[in-house]
Amino acid sequence: MLKKILLVSSFLCFLIVVYSCSKSTACNPGAISGPSSIFVGNTTTLTETVSGGTWTSSNTAVATVGATGIVTGVATGNASITYATANGCAAITTHNVTVNCLLPVTGTISGATSMDVGYTATLTETVNGGNWSSNNTAIAKVNEWGVVTGVAKGSATITYTMTNLCGAATATYPITVDCPFPIAGTISGDSSVYKGNTTTLTETVSGGYWSSSNTAIATVNELGVVTGVGTGRATIIFTTTNICGTATATYPITISSTLIGTSSGGGIIAYFLQPGDPGYSTTVQHGFIAAPTDQSTGIHWYNGSYITTGATGTAIGTGLANTNAIIAAQGAGSYAAALCRNLTLGGFTDWYLPSKDELSKLYLNKSLIGGFAAAGYWSSSEYDTNDAWFENFVSGFQGGDVKYDHVGYVRAIRAF
Repeated sequence: MLKKILLVSSFLCFLIVVYSCSKSTACNPGAISGPSSIFVGNTTTLTETVSGGTWTSSNTAVATVGATGIVTGVATGNASITYATANGCAAITTHNVTVNCLLPVTGTISGATSMDVGYTATLTETVNGGNWSSNNTAIAKVNEWGVVTGVAKGSATITYTMTNLCGAATATYPITVDCPFPIAGTISGDSSVYKGNTTTLTETVSGGYWSSSNTAIATVNELGVVTGVGTGRATIIFTTTNICGTATATYPITISSTLIGTSSGGGIIAYFLQPGDPGYSTTVQHGFIAAPTDQSTGIHWYNGSYITTGATGTAIGTGLANTNAIIAAQGAGSYAAALCRNLTLGGFTDWYLPSKDELSKLYLNKSLIGGFAAAGYWSSSEYDTNDAWFENFVSGFQGGDVKYDHVGYVRAIRAF
């Protein structure tokens, strides 16, 4: 009996010891360690000194936690991460985590700030992963690589956008799109041609097209070859275009049955009036005819005394009035103006001493007119009381010379 009592007592003692040991171990939850803050979208790992427990989050809208203690930031805020051991006495420990949100960084845009319509320019960014856009695609477009294309004249803002779970950030870049008008250049070539003949005009720019203002007078082909169809004046036009507009260059041309250097009206055609010349007409051809030979190889301008005659006109068309003024002031005699006014050639009696500018046209066309000497020729334009304008037919120099001391050559002209 005693033996049984001892066995029972020993067993009870064993149970008490086991229970006490078990209880003291199970109620120790250990300690959590790891970061106390994290960014949205990032993860961090918490660790526990006791194994076998379960991880939970007090606010999974802010932070979640996995079975191995990996915490993921979901949104800004605070959450308590709990580690629990479940046995005879439930033991729990917590770890507070703050979740922050880091906005994206856009960096800096660089590249051209202006461009022409129809051209492209590439912009660059110091960070990757963003999206390009334009606030006005009617002015400038941009693709995913930052290549900007000018669409129309104006201004646009190019935007580079970076996004993450926390929001968006943008960098902007102004672009100016210009639309330069085309350049028409300059036309050159003969300004007159015979009816039925051709002449080729040239242009300083390429890529345009030729046209005529009056195809009944002159036609022009795509190479600038002008053909005289009728007699009169026409304007040859060279047109260049681009998406910004149109530009034109014009060139007046005279189509006639006769040309400079041909005989007509008692002499030789010396000049056709051009646009800007006094008396120029778009419908009727005017100009002047030179006598076929010189009227003198050495004669004075004045008639024996220095006086002011009032013959001050220098422009084309003033020679006849000058000549009449000189004769009215100086009277009859043997001098340059009277020599011309008394001339009769081919039945025409309306000859006169050319003005300064008319004399210049004779010099420019002297090889076509013919018969000129390498000498100085008088004009009818008075320089001052003592001097009158003359022109050197070797160099083309024009200046004033003494009306008496200088004996000049004379070539009369008449208008038509």
